[in-house]
Parts: sequence; structure tokens; C-alpha cells
Amino acid sequence: MIIETPAMMLDMRRIKKNIANQQEMADMQSVKLRPHIKTHKMPELAKLQLSRGAVGITCASLSEAECMAASGINDIFIAYQIIGKNKLERLMALSEKVRVITGVDSREGAAALSEMAGRHGLVAEVRLEVDTGMRRAGVWWENAVELAKYVAGLPHMKLSGIFTFKHSLYREKPTADNRLSAVEEVERIMFAAEGISAAGIRIADISGGSTPTSEFYLEYKGLTEIRSGSYILANNNAAYIAVTVISTPEAFRAVVDGGSKAFSGDFQLDAPPYFKKSHGVVVNHPHLSLVRMSEEHGVLESIDGEKPTGLHIGQILHIVPNHICTCMNLFESCYIVNEDGTIRREKIAARGMSQ
Repeated sequence: MIIETPAMMLDMRRIKKNIANQQEMADMQSVKLRPHIKTHKMPELAKLQLSRGAVGITCASLSEAECMAASGINDIFIAYQIIGKNKLERLMALSEKVRVITGVDSREGAAALSEMAGRHGLVAEVRLEVDTGMRRAGVWWENAVELAKYVAGLPHMKLSGIFTFKHSLYREKPTADNRLSAVEEVERIMFAAEGISAAGIRIADISGGSTPTSEFYLEYKGLTEIRSGSYILANNNAAYIAVTVISTPEAFRAVVDGGSKAFSGDFQLDAPPYFKKSHGVVVNHPHLSLVRMSEEHGVLESIDGEKPTGLHIGQILHIVPNHICTCMNLFESCYIVNEDGTIRREKIAARGMSQ
């Protein structure tokens, strides 16, 4: 098969190993795994995760959920607030076909969802989003009880759980200590959960976690579910981008045909907590760094900035991006390297589905 670069490449053998390892980790910790499919956006991979033991999937948008439901997946959590009449109508249509849970974090959003569910004769299953330190969406962990009371008291509404996303933060600042981040996450969301329970509201699910923190919940009990996502492709270099060297204007500088439209640019260099010096790892070329990008150009230099790159025009390189999730969304299709070494091209079905 001819592979035109830049190309997203997925290694199925490593993907299956990552799925098995993450599920075993969740099982060992006695927590349910509901993987976030925004990383891969492919029903084929979501079904592999489910077949290995995942209880359902997590989506980032309504359109992602619609795509996954159309493929036959029937237990979906949209970890996002569904706001607006048209989207609520779509949510009701989806709810008539599969189990779908959505996030709420405001009285206005919850009330609108309750009203729409009532119009359709449905009960909307929701989870309250709790902010445990990311300062994005969600009610602050110390203030969750009052909003939980309001949501639980609405008609046509079932408050089945709470959820959070905190990632690598401690006391609202970046940290490379994932154990410390996990401890704070559990402590804060359990404070909210215990307050909600004391108010007489029964919730079944306390959902959190991320790939970096997922190994630490055995030590710090509380979560009933983790929503790791990037592990499926990020671990073991299961995904990489193939690029071609298109220019070598100087001995210490080479240009490849993958820029910000292939590698994304949301992972800033020299920024805490990891202070990375490259936009990705150049496989088998540890002396090289992807130091800057424009839309279609990626610039490679030796790490010390002085040694020759040793590359030649036409050479194919494999680069593992810093953040695979955003990169998958930049490609309409990917190339899957099967376990027997054959290669097939597959559509990234939920690519671009942000609505």
C-alpha cells in the first residue's frame, strides 16, 4: 500500500496491549473503566475497549455520541454540558435509542434539560460536574451540595452521579507528580460526594481519572469509575505520524511535511510541568527535536542546535506527537498496521465532530 505523508499510523498490536493493560489496572482497583473515545474517535477501537471489559464509553460532544451510537454502542456518557434547544432535541432523539448520560453544572442548563425531557416524556440521566482544581467547567467542589439538591429536585431528571476532570494539577498549578494530583482529586470529589450523600441524595457513580493518574486509585479509594482516554494510543508509542523530509537547507536543520495541521500546537514547549523541548519524539533519532511548526512545515534540529541532522531529502520519519488526541482530529483517515504486518486505511469516523 502506498502511504502518502503526513500520515497517522496506528499499531494494532500495541493498541490491543494498551487496552488490556488499562482494563487490568481498572479491574485490580475495583473501578469501572469508561474510556474517553475523543482520543481515537473510531467505533472499531471503542468496540475493542468494550469487548475487553469497559462498561461504556465517554464522549466529548453530542455528535461524537451520535456517531458511536450509530455503530451499535449503547451506553454513552457525554462529559459535557448540552446547551441550546436544537442540541437538546438531538439529545432526546439519542436518548430514545441508547442509554446516554450528560453533564450539568448550572441551574439554567439543568432546568432547560428537565423541561425538554418532560416535553418528550423522558427522564434525563445526568451527572453533576465538579471542579476539583482545573478551573474549567463544573461547580467548585466545596459548593456542590446546593446545586446537587436543585438538580435532584427537578422533574424528569435522574441525578445518577458526579464527575470531574483534573489531570496533572495540584493546588491549581501544573505538577509532574501524578500521585499527588490523584490524591487531591479523590479527596476533593469525595468531599462533594459525602456532602451530597449527607443531604439525602443517593448517587451511584463517582467518576474521574485520566491516563496519567489512573494507576494511583488503588491507594486512594473513592472513585467508582475512571475515564482514561489517551492510553489507547499514547502508551507504548501505539500511534505516530509518518512524515517525509522535504528540505535540508542547512546541515543542522531539516524540514518535514508535517506542521501544525498534522501535529497540532496545543502542547506548549518549555512550559510546566514537563518543559518539553520538542513537539514529538522522533523515533530512532533521539538527537533530533521538532522545534517549531507552521501550517505545513515542521522544522527539525539537533537537540544541541549545532550537530548535523544527518537526514536526507525523501527520508521517511516516524514522530510520536506530544498530544495524540488533538492530532487524531486533524486527519480524515489513518493507516492501521495489523498484527500480521499488513496495512489498511480506515476512516476516523468522529473526526471533526465537535457540535
